[in-house]
Amino acid sequence: MKILVTGAGPAGLSAALNASRDGNEVLVFEKSNSVCSKICGEALARQALDYVDVKPSNKFIVNEVKGFRISFKGKFIREAPFRNFATAPGYLIDKPLFLDMLVNEAEEEGAKVFFNAKVENVDHATGKIRLQNGEIVQGDLIICA
Repeated sequence: MKILVTGAGPAGLSAALNASRDGNEVLVFEKSNSVCSKICGEALARQALDYVDVKPSNKFIVNEVKGFRISFKGKFIREAPFRNFATAPGYLIDKPLFLDMLVNEAEEEGAKVFFNAKVENVDHATGKIRLQNGEIVQGDLIICA
């Protein structure tokens, strides 16, 4: 199956990695010239790494999150440890390094990632996308991420 993925963020690259591992032909189109142009909280639940079958690594994990503390106007209110949650621990990550690792793993599995490739139109009925440069790409499945 030929799968077209629009967006090389965490969702798009995770989809590309999993689809490539399943033996599909995968093309990823990212409008930016690199990964990580969008700012986020850079936190992940452990299950997010399980989903893409990536082991926690100090290459991209900045810190492990074991819970949080609630304060209001400088006064401590409550501590909320994660020990009772299935997703514990969570992680603070270096998002650019994490996404670079996902790109590399997806490409090792056979996915092709195209940067500076802005998608202008998606036609789910026909499985076609049109890029800003006018190129039309045909696929069997389109994942908009």
